Amino acid sequence: MFYSNDIDIHETAFVNSYFCAIHVDLSKDICTRLWSYPKTEKWIPGFLKKVSSVETFTLCLNNAFFLEGKI
Repeated sequence: MFYSNDIDIHETAFVNSYFCAIHVDLSKDICTRLWSYPKTEKWIPGFLKKVSSVETFTLCLNNAFFLEGKI
């Protein structure tokens, strides 16, 4: 059962976009700021507690990897 402060799987895309938007130099994604969602900032502290405090940078590096076509 989900509670009102839980993140549904489709909402993790907004979290990823948020991280990439605040670290454009690392994510290399200048358009990610266009995908802002009002609830996202509320989810960040809980999300980072459940995963890792370095998840912000991991997602940004992953994004840059695919944007640069290194696949």
